[in-house]
Amino acid sequence: MFRSVLIVCHANVCRSPAAEMLFRAYAGKLAGKDARRPIEFRSAGLFAKEGRDIDPTMYRLLAERDVDPSGHSARRLDESMARAAELILVPERKQIAAIEQM
Repeated sequence: MFRSVLIVCHANVCRSPAAEMLFRAYAGKLAGKDARRPIEFRSAGLFAKEGRDIDPTMYRLLAERDVDPSGHSARRLDESMARAAELILVPERKQIAAIEQM
């Protein structure tokens, strides 16, 4: 079982933070049923501008699903983040190559 999952997209303001938050929310619901160590979910962007807020539309969509998107701050992927993750999820094939080159 993976304990450290990193979701990577382009800018870390839509897809990857939404996946991070949705996975975390779902894992939190399962936590009551499973006493094992929780999975750590993080997200980053290959070309993220550090500190950017989540996209307003994504903010609204997450909030509609009772997921609190406040406090998100975009992070640019670096080698240490990639190496620390046991599993890296990406939405596009070309992003796999970029991460592998890192």
